[in-house]
Amino acid sequence: MGHDCARSRYRAAVAVELRMAGAEYQEIAKELGYADKSGAWRAVQRSLRNRQVSSTDRYRITRYAELEAGYNLAWPAAQLGDVQAIDRCLNIADERTQLLGLR
Repeated sequence: MGHDCARSRYRAAVAVELRMAGAEYQEIAKELGYADKSGAWRAVQRSLRNRQVSSTDRYRITRYAELEAGYNLAWPAAQLGDVQAIDRCLNIADERTQLLGLR
């Protein structure tokens, strides 16, 4: 599975989780980078139509979200040359690659 496909599936699965938690489609679109609320709606519908989210998928979704949060926290310092932050970003990138089965 390619990176774009994996990212698309991840975003759709997270969109389902956010919707189940009560988020509005506009909020989901903003959070996950969809162009508008209709993109978020289509992602949720497609994900629900295609299959149930397994416990493995739930773990991957949760872990990927945790990794994204850690990366987003470390990235500004990494851009300023903080060696520990750069190392953290590289480790997170490596774990994301493994989590998505790309390595």
